Amino acid sequence: MTGKRFLILAACANFAIALLHAVIPFMGVNGYIYFGTSELALLESQGSPVPEIATWFLALVFAGFGFYCLSGAGTIRRLPLLTPALWFIGGIYTLRGLILILDIAFPEWSDLSHAPAIFLGGRAGHRVDGAGGNKLEKVTLPCQTRVMI
Repeated sequence: MTGKRFLILAACANFAIALLHAVIPFMGVNGYIYFGTSELALLESQGSPVPEIATWFLALVFAGFGFYCLSGAGTIRRLPLLTPALWFIGGIYTLRGLILILDIAFPEWSDLSHAPAIFLGGRAGHRVDGAGGNKLEKVTLPCQTRVMI
């Protein structure tokens, strides 16, 4: 398989991931739970706009990745900073793959792979009390399940 075909395949995968992220907000709390982001489901159930904003942002990022892959394959016009962008995108996917290996090898470190959720709302599956204190309390949602595909 040539580099052009790999880039077209990568573009299709990125567009599929973007489409998935575009659909999740319409699924509501159950969509976030189904795809394993219970911390975003909790925020969604509390009426926060953060899950939708984060999910739509990710959809745009993945669509952008797809367009850069198509540009690298030569199927659309050359986009600005094409070579560094493709290196950056490849680096992101490489780091994510390494984190997946660490998740499998060291499951007790799995909170590290949830850095966006930690940034947006504390530790995954926990919340900080509203009075500005440091107390963490375990939060469970009804029907909280993880689906492994």
